[in-house]
Amino acid sequence: DLCSWREYRRVHFRSNIAQHHKGRDDLRAEHFARHVELTAAPATAPITLVIWPETAVPYLLDRDPERLAMIADLVPPGGLLITGAVRATGKGVTPFQVWNSLRVIDDSGAMVATYDKHHLVPFGEYVPFRGILNLVKLTTGAVDYTPGPGPRTLALDGLPSVSPLICYESIFPGKLNHTFESFLAELQKALNNGIPGRQQVRVKRLFHKYSDGNNSRRVCDYLASELRVA
Repeated sequence: DLCSWREYRRVHFRSNIAQHHKGRDDLRAEHFARHVELTAAPATAPITLVIWPETAVPYLLDRDPERLAMIADLVPPGGLLITGAVRATGKGVTPFQVWNSLRVIDDSGAMVATYDKHHLVPFGEYVPFRGILNLVKLTTGAVDYTPGPGPRTLALDGLPSVSPLICYESIFPGKLNHTFESFLAELQKALNNGIPGRQQVRVKRLFHKYSDGNNSRRVCDYLASELRVA
């Protein structure tokens, strides 16, 4: 849903952690505590959604109920917290796999949605042709990330549906799992009004012109102006 952003309040956190410090075992607790401290600070207005950056949680939340509970305490009542976090196969499961994931957590501590990054950075998140090339990754860790199954749209209670892109994936907005038909349906719902058939062609042209994956608000403002809607 590209246009109902007016219906909720969100806050994004960027903790300014240097890239070469990410993934260091001796700094994990400090990095996590920084996000907790920033999020726990009083807000100037009611918040519905909290967004943390890629790999903001350097722990396996499926195996760490204590830190998952700490995050749940930060979620606005009835709202959600979206964070980047590493995800891995369960203990004893073979082959061992790791994903660069997005986790959606509600105020009870339940992880209500997950997206696994599918377009990975070569030599950063995996080594191409590892069986042939005798190379190491340029980033921390010896294990390659596993690509996720592909784009997906997350339907989140009280929020617009969203097709996530994680970091490097944002340069491939054409991979978004968002069709014009779904966009039109969501736009009609957001405007609380039907769009006449003669204008649907125009809306479709605007959708393909402006919805490049990075300009959601621009799409909404432009369409609102063009269609004379509030």
